[in-house]
Amino acid sequence: MVKVAVAGADDSAKERQASWSQIHGVEVAGHAQSLQELRCLLAEEKVELVEFAGTVEGTWVTHAARSGVNILLDEHAGMSDQQLVAAADLCEQNGCVMYLTDSLRFSPEYAQAREQVVSGAIGKPGVLRLRRGTHASVDGCIFSRLGMREFDWLRWTFGEVERVQANKVAREVATGQLLQYALIILRMRDGAIAQVELSQADSSEHTFFELTGDAGMLLHDSRDSLPIRWSRGGADGQAVAGQTEQGSHAGIDPLQKQREQLVRHLLGEAAAGMTVRDWLLAKEIAQAASESAKAGKPVSLAKGEVAQ
Repeated sequence: MVKVAVAGADDSAKERQASWSQIHGVEVAGHAQSLQELRCLLAEEKVELVEFAGTVEGTWVTHAARSGVNILLDEHAGMSDQQLVAAADLCEQNGCVMYLTDSLRFSPEYAQAREQVVSGAIGKPGVLRLRRGTHASVDGCIFSRLGMREFDWLRWTFGEVERVQANKVAREVATGQLLQYALIILRMRDGAIAQVELSQADSSEHTFFELTGDAGMLLHDSRDSLPIRWSRGGADGQAVAGQTEQGSHAGIDPLQKQREQLVRHLLGEAAAGMTVRDWLLAKEIAQAASESAKAGKPVSLAKGEVAQ
């Protein structure tokens, strides 16, 4: 049995608490709405994981880390990169781990596509095309705001990125919103080339990927009723097409899938989800893309650091 607590005064806290209670093998220890309540809860109960709801003070996270409690934190929790790194280091020192939400690793289509790639469905990866589109924004870097999940998923599925080249165009409209479009080319360490298209000029959310290798292709479009299409070369040289799974993934909550995965991980039954280290490596790619777009030349990633 894994004992879990929820902390934070965010309106979503009670909903998160209810979500944990629906997972087999979980006991919800309580909900702390203040730092003092969190201190008391962790002192009185043998809590193994705390999920922080919404924006939180760094002192809350620091206390949980010092208590040796695993942490699940929203990506947009209001902490700076430096605070996240410091908290992650503190977790490592105390034998616990900090995980972040908002990851494509638990989105059904992307998780299933990775399984297919790892199992050899497309053979040796060649050209990878991904797209994410959304409505216009009032601010924010398009590479970090929109591309982080794609960058993390590409690393998780195809390995490290060694070179980044990006272009971006932006225009402010009468409403004050910013229309942005970016195209990023990533050269993976194993030789595959990924093309990531980001758009903050769409009328609605849209995701797409086309993953090609020397033995086949996987295709997903969020506007399509089929989750994933695949094709491969037949014995006679003709293409053989199909779909990886019947039906739709509608109604599946990626965050709940992540919670379930974390429980299995804490029980020693599964790998961990997206950690702060993974998030920081994805952010390095986003920063490299931003630098490339500004400088008009490629940026190399060496040993996890951005290097011209």
